[in-house]
Amino acid sequence: MKCKNCQNKDDKIEKNNSNCDSKKKKNIILLFIIVLISLCLVYTVGSFLAGILEFNILNSKYGAEIIVEAIMAIMGLIIVINNHNTYIFTQKKEKFRKAIILGLPIILFTLSIFITSISDIKHFSISNALNLLMYCTLIGFFEEFIFRGWILNEFLENYGDNRKQVITSIILSSIIFGIVHISNVSNSQDLLSTLTQIINATGVGILLSCIYFRTKNIWSIIFLHAFYDFFIMLPNAGLIRDCIEQITTNAVLIYNIYSTSLLFLIWLISALIIFRKSKTNMLIDKDYKITDDELKKDKQNFIILNVCLLSLFILILMPIDESKIKGLDEYKVCYHYEKKDLDFFTTSIPNYSKFKIEYDNYKIELSDENAKSEIGLKINDNIIYFEDMYIYDYQLIDYQNNFAIMLYDDYNQKLYYQIIDKSTLSTDKTYLNKIRKSFKEYNVPTIEYIGYLTTEDAKYPLLISNLKEQFIIDEEQNLYLVR
Repeated sequence: MKCKNCQNKDDKIEKNNSNCDSKKKKNIILLFIIVLISLCLVYTVGSFLAGILEFNILNSKYGAEIIVEAIMAIMGLIIVINNHNTYIFTQKKEKFRKAIILGLPIILFTLSIFITSISDIKHFSISNALNLLMYCTLIGFFEEFIFRGWILNEFLENYGDNRKQVITSIILSSIIFGIVHISNVSNSQDLLSTLTQIINATGVGILLSCIYFRTKNIWSIIFLHAFYDFFIMLPNAGLIRDCIEQITTNAVLIYNIYSTSLLFLIWLISALIIFRKSKTNMLIDKDYKITDDELKKDKQNFIILNVCLLSLFILILMPIDESKIKGLDEYKVCYHYEKKDLDFFTTSIPNYSKFKIEYDNYKIELSDENAKSEIGLKINDNIIYFEDMYIYDYQLIDYQNNFAIMLYDDYNQKLYYQIIDKSTLSTDKTYLNKIRKSFKEYNVPTIEYIGYLTTEDAKYPLLISNLKEQFIIDEEQNLYLVR
């Protein structure tokens, strides 16, 4: 006797075969042409889009960062696979929409900050914004694979048997997430600003960890992470060089601590709302059943926490009188470059040897490899450090019967520049000290080449950034962006 399930299966197969038979068959020649045209369209459109993407990555802002983060995201995936955490992709999870609703505090705060900063956006670049979107998405993939997909799950697998242990695991993994942001101090940012970022990142990490624990939806966490980074960074997308934050006064320090504390509390209270007992205890202990008293208390805490969260949102978004906080107008440093229109010009990157300046033995060397002759005074040939300058690149330009000396500090993204009269070159100690102290300082983006630009009437020292923007220094030693 045939089982009922087997009979149903046979009926489905017969129905599918019937559908296939009833489907109108195409002429073999026509099918060949349709498939060929379809493939041509796919390859043409794909190649076109890939070309645009490649050009955008290589010639717009954040291009190098995209490549780095793509490699890091792949490494993050390898770590997840190697540590047998691939269940993050297959385990039963809450719907994406529900997980995003739990992350509303992140979305609302991020959009609020972006909206208030729209008026400060003086330049907007679609190509830069597209690169930024890819960059932030890759950051989301890499950091969530590592910190929630691997590290948090490792803690939970080894120390997650009860509520207290789960909370400890979430906090410890989030502290690690916060600490790695100390790398931001290398981006010309002061230590105190970086420390406040570490605290904020720890708070965000706790919230994201709670959302992940409750929903098990890694994709929603990646989205929230990328969304936060994208809209926080978007105001900088149109700038040649990103703004930086510098705590310059005690008043600014106090204000920064105050705002960071409020923000940390927003993330923490949001996490407490998500992690309340009625929603998470059954995930820790399948046999757990909440009592009526616990449920009543849980609802009361839910109301109290939401009132506190709303109050904190009002406080942190409340307008302040910046004039009353000494130094706040200098807290955020942004870089804007005056533009200069030049119609006809040529550029040159001369093959001068990179020269060094050393003041211990008061010697200078300015050599021209093309002429194979010494045109200056001699010093050593090693990279040097003096007066907080980390010199990465050097150039000597024979400029209007003088020497234009340019020293590029890659670490701090600064250019040091001065013109030396050839007729006054001397080994005199006083003269050399005067040279050392007379360099003019410019804040510049990442510089790739140093040379000179020539027009019909003049010759200018030239800087070319990693994004191919061209800068010149005029006779009055003003820096301009060439259009």
